[in-house]
Parts: sequence; structure tokens; C-alpha cells
Amino acid sequence: MKNNNSSKLTDHKIVIAGQLQQEYILPPAGNAHNNIPGGMGLYAAAGAKIWVDSVSLLAKVGENYPTEWLAEFEQFGIATSGVQVMPQSIESVSFYAYDQNLRGSSKHPATHYLQRGLPFPKDLLTLSSGISASQNRSQENDLTLRLADIPSGMKNAKALLMVEIALSNQLQLSTFFSANHANTISCAPKPAEMANGFSKNIQLLANNCRIFFTSEQMLRNLFWDQHESILNLAAKITHMGAEMVVVSRGFRGSYVLEKHTKQKWHIPPFGNKIVDPTGSMAANYGGVTAGYYLTLDPVEAALYGCVSESICCDGSGPMFMLQSLPELGLHRLRQMRGKIKKIKDSE
Repeated sequence: MKNNNSSKLTDHKIVIAGQLQQEYILPPAGNAHNNIPGGMGLYAAAGAKIWVDSVSLLAKVGENYPTEWLAEFEQFGIATSGVQVMPQSIESVSFYAYDQNLRGSSKHPATHYLQRGLPFPKDLLTLSSGISASQNRSQENDLTLRLADIPSGMKNAKALLMVEIALSNQLQLSTFFSANHANTISCAPKPAEMANGFSKNIQLLANNCRIFFTSEQMLRNLFWDQHESILNLAAKITHMGAEMVVVSRGFRGSYVLEKHTKQKWHIPPFGNKIVDPTGSMAANYGGVTAGYYLTLDPVEAALYGCVSESICCDGSGPMFMLQSLPELGLHRLRQMRGKIKKIKDSE
């Protein structure tokens, strides 16, 4: 069932394929944020929207998803003509709680609300065991994006970012958009699929994509039997075909590797106070993709991502990001230049 929202945003320069969710967040301090728009797809879209005017979502949601949110996304410049509302209920609730040290948990939400003396939202009753929409593999087929789901106007998009959707789905979409001359295709595999058993498909995906997002732990899981440095493991992804690899180091920033020059850089974190880390890596992915689309410069793109991540951490939820002042991103971008460290081969 197609989304009936007649979007006026038809210039699909950057397409974000990822999940949309209803989030319940208990940040390290302050009030709970209950039932707010979220999901890695929306965080990535907000991270890209800081830098470009034309961002479009490609996703599926159930009829139980608050479709009034789609109109709200449109008001902030994110096109939703690629969001399909399926004629069935699909679980889309996710929960995140953080302690004062920013350690996160998505399990046992009732316990977290009780410890903070907060009323427990009834929508989280099904998550008492810690099962969230993003972890429920039985929904995989319901949320799979098919080529027939792509609006005709979106097929000529200049850039595509795929955020933690099924590996098989990423392979299909990246092949399709590449054939339609998208010049920036980036992927962020699910952590569970960055494992040795998926290595053949990971190689195919890396060969399809210009930018490959991963983390230190995901690289260790993929190359579990190879005791090399993180930078050497990341270089293996470039050997598979990816032109740029971004390795998240959590709150220590990220590594960036460029295939053709074989150069490596460390991008430090921006250094702002982290109010809420939820979705920050997806926001980074969106920023990097937008930055590369605009500049074709891997280091500059990484800085765009770092700034998007920092703005995400200033508050809770993608809608907070979309309300930030445009000047903020440019100001932080200027601050970040000069902080980059080029890594020598001997390091």
C-alpha cells in the first residue's frame, strides 16, 4: 500500500533507506522522551539534512505507525513519498536507557522506569523482555524494500545511504542505484551481519559501495581469526572494493581510510557535552554521505559526519536535529578543521 502523502519534495538527491521507529528514550539526565519519531533511517536523514536541501526516505512502516509524523517530516524538508504504509501492524517500538557514564541498555524497560520513579508507558509492555523492533527478525520480510517499492522519481537519485537494513536488501538496492548512475552509494551493515559467516556478501556489498561504515568491534567480528590492527582490518574492506571506509571508535571519534591514496586519518569527536547518544552514529553516516556528495573529499566528508553526530548528541531524537540552526553546522565544521590527524603507515 503506497503512502498517500503527495510530497512536493521531488528532487531526490540523497535517498536514505532504513527503519523508522517509535522511540522511548531515558537519557542520562532529564525527562523521558516517550513515543517520539526515531529509527536509524530518520537519524541518518536528519544528519544529511543539516547539509543538503533534498533528502528522501525509503522505508516501510505498519498501519500502526503514527502516519501524521510523515507530514511533519515533510515540513522539515524530508520527502516521504518513498515510505510505504503496509496494511498490517508491524512492531516499530524501540527503547533506550543510559546511565551517567553513557552506558546504554535496550532491555527491561520497566526496571529503568521504576528506578527513576517514572510512569511506565503501556506501549513498552511487549518490550519487557528486551525484544525491540530492530531485533525482531520475524519482521524482516514485512520491512524488506523491493525495487518495485521505489518511486519512479527516486530512481535517478544522486546518492544512496543504506542504514542497518538486511544485507541481502542492501546488495539489491546498491546494485540497482549504481546501475542508475548514483555516484555516492554508502552502506552501514547490521552489526549481526558483520560476522565471518556473511563475509562473501560483505565483500559483494563493499564492491558495490563507495563508502562503507563499520566499527572496531564489527571488524573484529568479521575478521575474527585475524589478529591485526584495526587499520589493517579496515584496509581489507578497501581491498574488497569500497573507496572509503569509516570506522567508528565510539566516543573516541573515527578512522577514515581512502582506497586509492591509501591514506588514513583520525577524526576526533567534536567534544561537546553528550545529552543523548541515541542515533548519533546514524546521524554521522548521513552527514558523511552528504559531505561526500557535496565535496568528493573523504576527509571533508568525515568532518561533516562528525558535526552531524555532535548535533544529534545535543538533544534527543531526529526532530531535535532538524530544528537546529543552519549556522550551527557551519560553525562547528570550521572548528573541526585543523583537528584532523593524518596517520602514518608506521602507526
